[in-house]
Amino acid sequence: MNLKRIGLTAGMSYVMLNHLLHPNHQSIYAMLSQWIDAIKNGSPKDIAELYSQDAILLGTFAKDLTLGRPAILNYFVELKKKQSLSARIISFEPQTGTNVGIASGLYEFSWTGGKVVARYSFVFQKSSFKPYLIINHHSSVVPQ
Repeated sequence: MNLKRIGLTAGMSYVMLNHLLHPNHQSIYAMLSQWIDAIKNGSPKDIAELYSQDAILLGTFAKDLTLGRPAILNYFVELKKKQSLSARIISFEPQTGTNVGIASGLYEFSWTGGKVVARYSFVFQKSSFKPYLIINHHSSVVPQ
């Protein structure tokens, strides 16, 4: 089955997705899930290491463009100051090309005293170091 659009529900597990997604889409979902897990449980360094050295981040909570892994690390140092920070995927729209995968959709950040729904786009590129590294990430709050 070749699905181009997947909407995730609260009860849909990764095991279920394995049967629905094209293998490349599975890799993209796995990378996005790794990022979500790092937001929840990892250090800022763990998160930053998912990005290429020259990655671009337009962060949900940033006023400016964030260029390169060192600046991305600083962004996540600040973000992780939010107490009990967590994230969850609301929707996932994969696209794949030669050595590149794109994930777009909605996710929710929550922390003690707040939460925000944001739209996201990640561009992942195959790497010799990891299956994929994030080379471009855009996230912005969904207008109300």
